[in-house]
Amino acid sequence: MKPSGLYERARGVVRRHPAAMTVFGIFVLYMLTRLLFLGRLPVFFDESIYIHWAQQALHDGKLLISLTDGEPPFHVWFMVPFVWAVKNPLVAGRLASVAAGFFTTLGMYLIGRELRDWKLGAWAAFFYVACPFALWYDRIAVIEALLLAVFVFVLYFALRAARSLAFWWIAVVGPALGLALLTKGTSQLLFVIVPFAYLARKEYRGGEGERPLLRWAVTMAGSYLLGFGIYSLIRLSSKFPLLTARTAVATKGLGDVLKHPLDVFFSNLGTIFSTLIVFMTPLLFVAATAGLLLAVYRKWRPSYFLWAWVLLVVLIESLVAKHWMFDTILPRFFLVTLPPLLLGAGYLVSGGIEAALEWRPERTKVMVLVIVLGMILLLAFPFYNDMMIVSDAENAVLPYWERMQYLTDWPSGWGIRESSEFLENEGLRGPVVVGSNIRGIGLPTDGLEMYLLGSNVRVEPFSFAAKEFPARLLAASRKYPTYVVYNSFPGHAMPPRDWPLLLIRKFPKDGNSRMHLYLFRVQSSH
Repeated sequence: MKPSGLYERARGVVRRHPAAMTVFGIFVLYMLTRLLFLGRLPVFFDESIYIHWAQQALHDGKLLISLTDGEPPFHVWFMVPFVWAVKNPLVAGRLASVAAGFFTTLGMYLIGRELRDWKLGAWAAFFYVACPFALWYDRIAVIEALLLAVFVFVLYFALRAARSLAFWWIAVVGPALGLALLTKGTSQLLFVIVPFAYLARKEYRGGEGERPLLRWAVTMAGSYLLGFGIYSLIRLSSKFPLLTARTAVATKGLGDVLKHPLDVFFSNLGTIFSTLIVFMTPLLFVAATAGLLLAVYRKWRPSYFLWAWVLLVVLIESLVAKHWMFDTILPRFFLVTLPPLLLGAGYLVSGGIEAALEWRPERTKVMVLVIVLGMILLLAFPFYNDMMIVSDAENAVLPYWERMQYLTDWPSGWGIRESSEFLENEGLRGPVVVGSNIRGIGLPTDGLEMYLLGSNVRVEPFSFAAKEFPARLLAASRKYPTYVVYNSFPGHAMPPRDWPLLLIRKFPKDGNSRMHLYLFRVQSSH
């Protein structure tokens, strides 16, 4: 077949199936942006924990291991097949997030199509793929990528249920809520947002009874009970109280909010807005806000639901979110504000394009040129930052807390992979012992155990605040080659000078001269 014939045939397919071909192109772009250089960024503190838990669930049957740190188990279960199938544990964990983001992209399309048409759905999904905030968490093995996917589908099911009051859609809301609760406590926000799906309901046309609002309220109450019932299954575990204890650490209770309603409110609110502006990029954030405002001006009913979604998350998180270690809310805790904002951007662009082409039909070519230039301006910085995140994250434009956690300070895992490879090679000659300066969970202990699973290396944790060299490591050094992997922590940037350690290599935290990860050999005294 001649090239011109292939072109005409392809053009005909696109014309006959514009929605399918557009969505296919969006998912191709999604996979390219999410899979390239997936393992380049070093392991993050929390990533090492979750991946190691997934390994323990797979190999030791510890399916509720996450409850020991007050985390629900579904994220660990979701990661298990990837850890089983992929040799590199870091890439395996991140592939789970890529898969979750794939479902979020699909959910964005479905919500947009449900609220207006397939064009809104396509634009919303496209903006999700292009948004650096979404890209970052689709490439990191933390809970939020999966939480966002579940969050989006719960609200899609709720929209379908509210707009049709059909039994089948109502029936899936409860199990979806239960799954969300098994993913992360942030999903409790859904119980506040879901009722507002009724605002997106089409005008009443009869056929579902005389009191649709009452029917909606009753069925949602049943869904809530079913969701909590599914979640309550983990109450059978003796470790369940640890989950509620963790919630108290990370969230202000109602009593605290009533006593001190504004103690963290303004700092959290400032972090949320500054992060959205930087991580969405300024023009995309402005387009999202303008789209939601335009939708209200045009009295587009679903916009009330989208505004409720955004405002409820922002207000509630600003009031109650806290962190045991940092003085403000972290970006991943309000990632769930992103979908309604991107739907607003999609509404602005899709509606704007339609209006522009209808306004001056005799000057279609000029309007098309204006639209193309506008889209280039809107997307230039998001795609530039996407390329930097994928290929050179150290030089990407990132909010402070992202750069601090993942690149320049103690939670970042520079050197973990290299140290593990060195130790694994040493273990080929016989048993090896390595000390790791965190006794609980996190880096470097979980990072080493994650990479060294099945090797001839035994990891011996000790406290990051230890002043005396651990006696068991000194004893081990008399029998086996013994090493120490020491991660810098605030106030404990390096081990005491009198410890019997010989430096092999040190890894700076992306140019941070104060924070390193060190690999030492223990000098045995026979």
